[in-house]
Amino acid sequence: MLRHKHPGLLLRLVLTFAAIGVATSALAQAPDLPQRLSFEEARQIFLERNPDLKAARYRAEQHGHEAWIPALWPNPSFSMQRNQTSPPGGGISSENTLALEQPLRYPGEHAALRRTAASRTDASIQMFSEEAADLFEELRRRYAAIVTAESRSAAHERATAAIRRAVEIGDVRYQEGDISSFERARLHIALATYEDALEGARKDRRDARIELAYFLSPDPHAEHHAMEEAQLSATDSLVFKQLVLDYDQLVAHALDRRGLLTATEAEVAASEHQLRAARYARLPNLSVTAGYRGETRPGILAPGFTIGLSVGLPVWHQNQPHIRAATAAASAASYEMAEARRRVELDVHDAYERLRSYERRIVRISDDILVGSDRLLEDALYVYEEGEIGLVELLDAVEATRTAQLLQTDLLAQYNLSRYALERSLGVDPTDASPLEPAD
Repeated sequence: MLRHKHPGLLLRLVLTFAAIGVATSALAQAPDLPQRLSFEEARQIFLERNPDLKAARYRAEQHGHEAWIPALWPNPSFSMQRNQTSPPGGGISSENTLALEQPLRYPGEHAALRRTAASRTDASIQMFSEEAADLFEELRRRYAAIVTAESRSAAHERATAAIRRAVEIGDVRYQEGDISSFERARLHIALATYEDALEGARKDRRDARIELAYFLSPDPHAEHHAMEEAQLSATDSLVFKQLVLDYDQLVAHALDRRGLLTATEAEVAASEHQLRAARYARLPNLSVTAGYRGETRPGILAPGFTIGLSVGLPVWHQNQPHIRAATAAASAASYEMAEARRRVELDVHDAYERLRSYERRIVRISDDILVGSDRLLEDALYVYEEGEIGLVELLDAVEATRTAQLLQTDLLAQYNLSRYALERSLGVDPTDASPLEPAD
């Protein structure tokens, strides 16, 4: 756990922890998005330009500075006073006082307040890591949405192209009297249905592009919609790679790495230090005063000085409510830490089980069902043109091919999203390498 000895270190600590290297100059000189975008390029643009990430970083800095406010040494106060009278014998008599008053803290009280501030600064930094990890998972989801939409659109395009070809064949066969007007009309209805599904898939692809573009670099101008987003495409693809995972090691990694758990641990430490500081409230408040005092009478100048000690008396309640509140806060923080641990373990468990589920589905069906689906479509069109199969068999073949390709895409997409969720549960942020694969 980090420990801070001075609030001036906060900005450096936040930037060091984040290790994100957010280039603030890039916001003013933001380049256009490339039309073909790899994930690594998307990650770099995200680090440089995403406003949510910048806001989270500055919120962490704000909370860290605010945590140090109660721990700062109290400022002195300066007072000046002049009393002037006219004595009966004539002339002017005056008294001038210049004083500086400094509130004091007990050494242990001040140390406890500083440790409280340092722990709460740690907590704000760790919560920033949680926000950065959330945003990074969102980036991966939006990029994967483009890849998925492109793959689904391609499957719809292949099926629609096959139906178009079937309509052309059907028109010829109708002219030759091989098929009825009903079969010909049925082909045109099927074409309209597939064309509609294709347009829906293209709209989903455009939406995914726009959402990623605005997530990376929001632009207030409407022309942003008509330019980069409409042409934006992903160079990466959905991948499936069986991973060798040890569940116990994953849980241990998450408990060690997750900012949520580290932040709650820091809050527990802060509440304990705050309780120690609150107990000093039962002691008298102290302040020391020192200054110059000069008295002037007709013919007399008497300079001097003044010094004093002010002692506040906790007579009525001895600040017991402060102590009780700090005690309750410390107890609540300990239970919140236990709750955070349960949340982290549950996040890992859910993501792990989901990943394994999609892995089993892909392995079970990919070899037996999805292989050769394109060949099935070509063969069906050929034998339909030769008149060896009817309309129903052709439409079944086209639909089976489209269903198989969409199923493959959806399973791969869900597998990748499950992997992202598992890495998120382990605390992976934008600058971390994946802990699910061994380093090269």
